[in-house]
Amino acid sequence: MITIKDRIEAIMNENLFELSVQLKQKNFKAWQGFVCRRALKENPRVRWQSVLAKIGLIIAFTFVLTILFVLARSHPKDITHIVFVFLGLFMGLGMYFLHALFISKAMQPSEKGNILRQGIFNFSQEGIHYKNGFENYNLAWAGVLDFEEDSNHYYLLTDQICAHIIPKTIFENDRQESDWSDFVRSNLNCVKNTQ
Repeated sequence: MITIKDRIEAIMNENLFELSVQLKQKNFKAWQGFVCRRALKENPRVRWQSVLAKIGLIIAFTFVLTILFVLARSHPKDITHIVFVFLGLFMGLGMYFLHALFISKAMQPSEKGNILRQGIFNFSQEGIHYKNGFENYNLAWAGVLDFEEDSNHYYLLTDQICAHIIPKTIFENDRQESDWSDFVRSNLNCVKNTQ
């Protein structure tokens, strides 16, 4: 005879949620943006460095433009020199931003790599089981340091710059999404309350 206690234990051990996730480059890029925004929000030193760098760039650019215009007015015959300096300034800035764009693209995972491979997440009371063609592992709820979301994704953070990315588009409806997020939050709250 199966008791109520046996049935409850069986339900607790079942995978309550199974999500199939196929990440794209845009999902990973959103994660990188989330990490940067989070660092700026949580670390005042990084936030001030970013603000000061932007102010410094504006001041330097304004200073150079002012000097160029003063030289252009005082030495109108040397306009070709001034134009070349001006073009050099813009080319330097353009090369810097182009280099930053190439670095950003180089930091994206390969379409043929493991990060963007189709994977299955099984969420249960014990934790998270993940598997794809190359990986198969379990993560206890205690291994999830934080649970965050933005407008398009959920992030199960396992470190400051490492997370499982769950796109909101994989949910069939709002009810399924809210049931899943409530389930994750309740399990994480249980872990935090026992620590």
